[in-house]
Amino acid sequence: MNKKEIIKKIIEKHGAEGKILKHIDNWKYVEYNEDSYAILFINPNIDSKEKITFFGFIDFPNETDSAMWLFKKLFEESEKLGAKQLIGPLNYSTWFSYRWTIDGWNDIKVAPEPINEKYVPEFAKSMGFSEYLEYFSSIIQVSDDEKQQKCKKKYENSLTEGFEFKRYEGKKVKKVLNELYKISKEVFSEKPLYSPISKTMFKRIYISAFNKIDPIVDICLYKNKPIGFSFYYEDPYDKNILTWKTVALKKEYQGHSLGSAFRYLVHQHALENNYSSVVQLLMHVESKSKQLISDGEVFRKYALFSKKI
Repeated sequence: MNKKEIIKKIIEKHGAEGKILKHIDNWKYVEYNEDSYAILFINPNIDSKEKITFFGFIDFPNETDSAMWLFKKLFEESEKLGAKQLIGPLNYSTWFSYRWTIDGWNDIKVAPEPINEKYVPEFAKSMGFSEYLEYFSSIIQVSDDEKQQKCKKKYENSLTEGFEFKRYEGKKVKKVLNELYKISKEVFSEKPLYSPISKTMFKRIYISAFNKIDPIVDICLYKNKPIGFSFYYEDPYDKNILTWKTVALKKEYQGHSLGSAFRYLVHQHALENNYSSVVQLLMHVESKSKQLISDGEVFRKYALFSKKI
């Protein structure tokens, strides 16, 4: 297959994220057959002392010969590229889909988190991979309890300190995508395996998501300047769940209880609209914002995997 045919296949199998392959050059398609394939990447924007290759847009059956061939080919091609480490699954950048579910397959289904088969990470381990970065998702029952009242107080205190919150819903979120992009770039630049993407690509990610969800964004401003945001939506699989996808706050404004203020706004929206639960997605195990869901119950765990070449 030529590159155009490969991209078409990846888009058909993995959705619109496959379009990223049109905009980057450092990738190679590895295929055993139509059911066992992967894309191997070199991302020059990843800051690392040693060269790393990444695999993504991967699919393989629970069948030893084809799966083993696929991973051995990924090792071989990585060696040719001079890489010392192979990491995945990651669809080029952490702005896109990455990691496998490692626990909690039978629990709540939430978008856009992956629900891969159990054999997938187990086979990777059998090929010498180990868990590299771990993440989790948590669920909190909606209640106007003591925690919510404490967050309300912190929200009210933030208003007296000069902070302001504005809400945008549905298509109106498009008006503030530039602000979300600027904040995201600054806040997430220190996250593991971060690499930048263009403003155009960022907008495409959000706008394509609007076909499946009805987004809500709370933006925090100080002296009329956006300094943080919170992004959430009704889960498309369960109308009783409000999914809290992202909270981002510039470093110089952390420590003002603004995370708790965002939490209050999310849970207050859930209370007023009769949601039973709030789900917080994809928290890195070392994330400071995991404090926001310390009162929740972890229902799914995920991991990126790594192998030395």
